[in-house]
Amino acid sequence: MNDQSHFWNERFGKEGWMYGQNPNAFIASQAHRLAPQSHVLCLAEGEGRNAIHLAQLGHHVTAIDASDIGLAKAAQRAQALGVALRTLHMDLHHWEPQEHYDAIVASFIHLPQPLRTQTFTRALAALRPKGVIIMESFSQNQLLGGFTSGGPKDLEMLYNPRDLEMLFAQHPCAIIQLTEEITLLDEGWGHQGDASVVRLIIQKE
Repeated sequence: MNDQSHFWNERFGKEGWMYGQNPNAFIASQAHRLAPQSHVLCLAEGEGRNAIHLAQLGHHVTAIDASDIGLAKAAQRAQALGVALRTLHMDLHHWEPQEHYDAIVASFIHLPQPLRTQTFTRALAALRPKGVIIMESFSQNQLLGGFTSGGPKDLEMLYNPRDLEMLFAQHPCAIIQLTEEITLLDEGWGHQGDASVVRLIIQKE
């Protein structure tokens, strides 16, 4: 077991749901962008809240995470709800997508460089034409502004919109939304209170 698996297994192994059972509000608000029965990949999906929501909407969903405990909870809940969910236990360092997706979603995916660039580059490559990436994650202002609602305490793990703009400018895609906003999080015991987030929607050409 690597360090990331151990880190997240400790958290997801606790009683209850670290980030709740409801989907991330921004991800849920953008689900209208997906055509019926889309093939969707949820990156760093943890206990499955976004994946299960999208599966309930009729999409074909795969959830990938480094935590086998988180994915087991996701699979068990999906089965109890009667929805199909495919899980993939893998550290993103080793992720080399072999399939193509209509959408890739992630909430609060915080990766060190160069893994972040590698992951987004591979995500774009895994998208079908006109496919979308939808993400909400903490901005650097979450730490600099003293917000206490969650997130890494390492500035390099947080997002600067300009860095994302420069990254995606190198690829054949259009930025539909790239904003930094203050929002109120109510996501389990892991995310509570005002937060500074980056919201991103990319469409592949």
